[in-house]
Formats: sequence, C-alpha cells, structure tokens
Amino acid sequence: MTNFVIPQIFDHETNQANLIIKSTSSFNALTELKNGYCDLALISASSQPVLSADISVKKIFDDEIISVSKNPLEREATSLIVSKSKIDVYKILEKNNPLFSHLPYTAVESTQDALSNININKNSTTFISARFLKYFEKDYNYHYTGVKNGFYALYKSNNFHTDEILKLIEMIKSSTK
Repeated sequence: MTNFVIPQIFDHETNQANLIIKSTSSFNALTELKNGYCDLALISASSQPVLSADISVKKIFDDEIISVSKNPLEREATSLIVSKSKIDVYKILEKNNPLFSHLPYTAVESTQDALSNININKNSTTFISARFLKYFEKDYNYHYTGVKNGFYALYKSNNFHTDEILKLIEMIKSSTK
C-alpha cells in the first residue's frame, strides 16, 4: 500500500518533517509498531484487527479483493501465489468459489512478492485490492472475488507524535477517495 498511496501524498507537500517510509508485509509492520521501530503501520485485513489497548486502529477504506493474473484465469491458471495477509481471503474462496478451490497455493511474505512471482509464472494468479488496479499495467487479467478487505492505520495511542500521525492518516484517507 505504501508504494501506491504515500508517494502521492508527499509529492504535493512541503518538506516539513523527515519521514522514513518503508514497504513491508502487514505482519512485519505490526511487529515493528509493537516494538517501537515505527510510529504508524498501514495494513490490510479482512476484518478490523483486535490489538492491545495501547494500539489504536483507524479504518482508511474498504475495497473488494480481485484476483490478477497475466493469463485468463478461467482456463489457464494452475496455481495461486498468496501473500500472508491474504491467506484468509484464499480460505474463503477455497470453500466458496470453484475457480479457486482446485488450485494449489504458495504463501509469500507480501503482495509485492506475489505480484513479482506472477510476472514470472504467467499461469499463476494472486489477490490485490481492486482500488489499486489503476496502478497496474493493462496486460493483467482480473476476476472479482466478492471478498471485501479493509485497509487500516495502526499507531500507539500514547505516541508523542499522535497529532502528526492523525493528520497523516486523514491525508491518506482523502487521497484514496
């Protein structure tokens, strides 16, 4: 998410603060937030995360999950490459969608890893947020899954920079509308 959303916000902002922006998996982002290595984590999840009392959660937006592949999914997909944050999406689809129920899957760390893999293995598919289709090349094929996903901002409630974090979250929300 940071690769798409964050640069758009700061291209138009003045340099009032030094920010280190890093893209990592949702699991790593949450660990870094808990350990105090970052002040704000952006994650995707199929339901609002339930975390310790000192971590606040703000929803940024909801979106539908779609499958993307280089080849038409219906006839040529032979496997799924799924980021760890989308395993729950795969489990829903495995039960409810015959298109995905027969496909073996490989779990990778992040959505970026999954996309890199399907660019190499043209008969694989992965899951992304439909909102990010506008950033993709036109040579991808996609299939709506009917599964909803949310994007959340997480931060420590007692953070010294809470005002700045809340302002950044509002900027992210307004840039994704």
